[in-house]
Amino acid sequence: MNRTTGSDHHARPFAILALIALSLLAPKAFGAPTAAEKETARALMKSGREKRKSGDLRGALDDFTKARAIMNVTTTGLELGKAQRDLGLLVEARDTLLDVARSPETANEPKPLSKARDEAKQLAQDILPRIPAARIELRGAPVTAKVTVAVDGTTLVKESLGTPLKLNPGDHVVNAELGDRAQKVSFSLREGESKDVAVDVSSLVAIKKPPPPPRTSLNVLVPIGFATAGAGVIVGSVTGGLAIAKYNAVTPQCVDSKCPPATFADIDAGRRLGTTSTIAFVIAGVGAGVGVVGLLLPRKVNAPAPASALISPWIGAGSAGIRGLF
Repeated sequence: MNRTTGSDHHARPFAILALIALSLLAPKAFGAPTAAEKETARALMKSGREKRKSGDLRGALDDFTKARAIMNVTTTGLELGKAQRDLGLLVEARDTLLDVARSPETANEPKPLSKARDEAKQLAQDILPRIPAARIELRGAPVTAKVTVAVDGTTLVKESLGTPLKLNPGDHVVNAELGDRAQKVSFSLREGESKDVAVDVSSLVAIKKPPPPPRTSLNVLVPIGFATAGAGVIVGSVTGGLAIAKYNAVTPQCVDSKCPPATFADIDAGRRLGTTSTIAFVIAGVGAGVGVVGLLLPRKVNAPAPASALISPWIGAGSAGIRGLF
């Protein structure tokens, strides 16, 4: 024999009241449309039918879409599916009509709702053979290549390739991308048509990118010419200074342009230094001219890099010069 405690006896009335309150609030808690929303949906249904009758199919589609969002019942779904069908959106229409046909029947359901469900089921069957299909196939793609394929802007999963892809009648575009390269193929489908669409990705066209701005750099003659000129000036100045020093050291020992034998070595060294100084300044002038010519002959950056130029003066006992590596 079951025994009821005092606490259970007092709790039972509250549980019953809670269940009654939940049943009263359930429609609102689960987002049931308000009376105002229901009336709005009825107005949209009426407006959609009038627009469809006058030939405004896009306007009718918009009204039925809104009515379906407010009142998700078989009648709104049926009208939306018809509008999609009339606009050639056969894929979307069949999806909507199947959703209506599969909706569960409720207890004491009004006859118009039941009738709309049956009509939606029949229309979905009638539309099926009218939906065309395209089999997208890639040709020339390496096995390891990750080619991204999109139809009308929607990326396909790889399992969709090579199988009949249901599409609406009309014009379509397949876009295949591999890295920074892309290939586009356009095709059209008629109602009930099946078509194979091959996309040859072995000759993907590179996506055009804006070319970099042209840049130029100085001609190789510029550094070589001015480096030679600088070295020539240094050698010419040093050797000229040494030649003058030799002259100043010997002059006091000479009388009437006659110099003692002890000064002959210094005189010869001074002459060689003077000659070297003259040659160095001539080379400096030539180098400066080469550098100026180089300034007038710019070259592009993508030209082969020139060999490095190494120029350095040298000074020895009684002689000097310029050595270089080009």
